[in-house]
Amino acid sequence: MHNVDLSQDDALEFPDLPHKRCNRTSSSLDSGELEVGVSKDHPKMNSDMLATLILPTVKADPRTSVPVLIVNIRSQLRYTSSYPKAWIAKQKALEKIHGGWGTSYNEVWQWCQVLKRYVPGCVTNLETELAYYNDRLLRGCQVFKRLFWSFKQC
Repeated sequence: MHNVDLSQDDALEFPDLPHKRCNRTSSSLDSGELEVGVSKDHPKMNSDMLATLILPTVKADPRTSVPVLIVNIRSQLRYTSSYPKAWIAKQKALEKIHGGWGTSYNEVWQWCQVLKRYVPGCVTNLETELAYYNDRLLRGCQVFKRLFWSFKQC
């Protein structure tokens, strides 16, 4: 236990805990033993590293919940990830498996062609618009507007 010598007007609400105040610190803060408000999340364990670690689990079952992934990470690394970091890692793992939004968007036209070819009577209608940025036309770029498809039975 550390004794802190403070005047009565600068008294602490919880004098038994280590505090830092007015350039007076207890030695436990200097040693890095305990600080109030310090996160348990390890800065070196980023979501990219965790995504690689949980990739086989997510690949086997993409519906695996984030708490289950946190337990998985804890069992492999003896490190408990925060929920947000594990959630981001899961999203990155899913992107590694299925590709990102840009990849999916670029495959929509091909998907429509395959659907027409292999599903007799299927109708598809993919509509795009010209792309603008700050009122300037972006040449060679189109933006998805809508997609309609219907099967012959419908």
